[in-house]
Amino acid sequence: MMDGAQRRKYLFQEIAIDFNGSGMPQKANSTPSPASELRIPIPGTAGLFYAWELLGDNRADITSMDVKLHINFNDERTNQIASYIRDEMKKSSDGMSSGFELWPWRKGSQRDIQVRMSGCGSKSDDAIITEAVQKMRILVKLTWPIIETLLKTRNDL
Repeated sequence: MMDGAQRRKYLFQEIAIDFNGSGMPQKANSTPSPASELRIPIPGTAGLFYAWELLGDNRADITSMDVKLHINFNDERTNQIASYIRDEMKKSSDGMSSGFELWPWRKGSQRDIQVRMSGCGSKSDDAIITEAVQKMRILVKLTWPIIETLLKTRNDL
């Protein structure tokens, strides 16, 4: 039986393997950083990245997972970029029905466009991995064209 830390590591390893083998051009890191978050870096900017974040009361209890696009610049730029991405997503019928939302301010100047996968404590590891990869593929497909446009048109990312 795996303890919480081993389970988190296993889930992240399997999510990275599945996502990286899914044909998407973006690639997940092979190890989490920090321990509760597995990232997909976006070349050309440190202020934007995709991530899976495992949530729970302690390391052994995984209750949910966030699948997100993380946005972290100074306060004004973060809000502008997050709002722009959200508004562009809303123009797509897929974006409207995807379940991804712009979440309220987090600490400092961070915003996330994310969906929360609840009930992870009652799901099998295989079900968590499959759902996490599917949701990230949807998020990347919805937001990557928007991010590419931002990277080409803004010099402050």
